[in-house]
Amino acid sequence: IELDPERVAPYQYLYEMHLGNQQYAQALDTIQKVSEQLPKDQPNLWVRLFASYYEVLNKDPALQTPANLKTAESFLRHALTIDPTHLEALARLGDFHLFATKNYPEARASYAKVLKIVPDAPGVREKLSLCYGFEKNYPMAVSILEDLLKQNPSRAELYQ
Repeated sequence: IELDPERVAPYQYLYEMHLGNQQYAQALDTIQKVSEQLPKDQPNLWVRLFASYYEVLNKDPALQTPANLKTAESFLRHALTIDPTHLEALARLGDFHLFATKNYPEARASYAKVLKIVPDAPGVREKLSLCYGFEKNYPMAVSILEDLLKQNPSRAELYQ
């Protein structure tokens, strides 16, 4: 990873200090400053940046503004412009839309990309079923779960 520790380490310490002192808005600002220092060609770093940013948003729901959610998503989108098949970025984008934005079509699209690359990715079909359930498309949600049960009958207790 080509990242100058002298440029980023102070931000890391500052972020941790803000987080530890429950200064969440300042922690988000620090992450934003780090994003300006990151190499633009390393998707794993952008996924990690998203994870830190989203962690802060979950600690203070008042910070879950449309602008902050858009910033969080932009980190994943940047990772995916570098590598459109980055599984962690795709899965996290699906989870982000499923749980944070409630944008179920976007979540489904991300999960579909994961499944295209790894057809039996753990937990992804269950989340896809959740999307359909939240959209009140119960036949599709049930169909996905029934397919999962056919493939793995020993997991039947998970779906009852």
